[in-house]
Amino acid sequence: PPLYGPLTKVGESRITMLAKLVFPRIKMGAKVDDWQRRFPTHTMDVASVCLCLAEGRSKNAATVRGTWHYSADTPLTDLQVVIIIADILQVDLNPGGKAALEADKGDWTRPQEVGLDTTSLTALCKDLGLEAPVGTPVDLGLAKVLTALIPAAAMKKNPSQIQTVASDRSTGDDPESDSDVVEIDTGSGKVRTSRKAANIMNEANNLMNDGKVEEALKKMREMVLEDPSLEVMDQDADRKCIEFVASMIRSKQVDAAEKVLTAYYAKKEAKVGPDSQGLLALIEAHVFLYKTKEDWPSMAEWAGKHLAFMRKFKGEGTLEVAVSLGNYALAIAPSGKLEEAEKCFNEALEIQQDKLGKESEHVAQTLHNLALLFRNSMQFSKAEEPYERSRQIWRKKESWGLLAVSCKDSAIMYDMAGNQDKAIAMLDKATHAIERLPDEIHGQVADQLGIAELRNRFLAGGCAAGIGEGDKKGK
Repeated sequence: PPLYGPLTKVGESRITMLAKLVFPRIKMGAKVDDWQRRFPTHTMDVASVCLCLAEGRSKNAATVRGTWHYSADTPLTDLQVVIIIADILQVDLNPGGKAALEADKGDWTRPQEVGLDTTSLTALCKDLGLEAPVGTPVDLGLAKVLTALIPAAAMKKNPSQIQTVASDRSTGDDPESDSDVVEIDTGSGKVRTSRKAANIMNEANNLMNDGKVEEALKKMREMVLEDPSLEVMDQDADRKCIEFVASMIRSKQVDAAEKVLTAYYAKKEAKVGPDSQGLLALIEAHVFLYKTKEDWPSMAEWAGKHLAFMRKFKGEGTLEVAVSLGNYALAIAPSGKLEEAEKCFNEALEIQQDKLGKESEHVAQTLHNLALLFRNSMQFSKAEEPYERSRQIWRKKESWGLLAVSCKDSAIMYDMAGNQDKAIAMLDKATHAIERLPDEIHGQVADQLGIAELRNRFLAGGCAAGIGEGDKKGK
């Protein structure tokens, strides 16, 4: 499909270059193809698909093989794209009542609709329990791209938010009024409100995207004062804040992400109270943040709070509680609370085995983390059983990458125990697991796991003293 996305020049994309037909001036009488329909696709959606496939591969490597097709689901001709762009740029394509551009059928022997079949990808996501990627609507995607490229696109009626205008005015000749009724897309549904409230919301979103959290929150309060029914949009503000924080973490701006999240959480807590369920997503964001920073005391504080919320709002014995128990155990283990961590892992295991079965990959991951707890606390004999159980599951699921990790971790354990023969044997098993992966990533995975380096250390007399922090952490 033709792709578009964040650019530095309008002409870089086959889709956005169509803007040159109407901006900075209309090319009167230009012929524009109105025969062949293709599926303009945002590059961020393609990235999401790649991430989805990677996640699926980590769950079941045998299933995610071959070629997978993806494109957006809206077929458009070039002329239809130009009409969308003109609307974004507020360009009149019928000046004086005459059409500025000419619809051209061109070579009508061409296929009229050119696209990719995404059925297999959708079915794969469903089978693996993943959320199937949803394409960005072309009008919204182009609005964001063009707003960044063309100042004129940053207009009062921001297409990324205001979808349709349902004005009570009898004619279209009057200037836009703050009291006009418009429909805005909150990301989770459409809401009708006044134009003034919609514009304030746009300002708040732009401030949030720029990292100006305090100013964005002030605008959100101003919006609610303008239209109290928009109070429900707080959840959308939470989502935007969390997405912004996550993007900062991915770009290694962890300290800045912490400041943004701390400020936003304080404002939210003051508004809804410290025990409100509305804080749950933000608490999860704190757990992720401090896990990334490897700030275990802070992670333990927030993971403990998250666990208490999950028990209260989701109920005992739920899978959500099991995940929270695992995170809390990972957080408290480095501080020496080994018995409590072991208890949490075992409680999580009971829930997962009851809800998902004893051969679930979630069970395997919890077993692996429990084994790491025992290994890092020098309880080698207790670590062997959960390590072996996790490997049996990953072997059956053909999750070769995870199997290799487990074998490598066991090799380190046997080296720490002074059993070099078993350590080398486990490295051999890790190597065999890696060889079951696609040929093109053998070397990359082996390098990431440090197989060759570990083997050399073992043969040179052991590596227990040289274990890196990365080998001590759970998943």
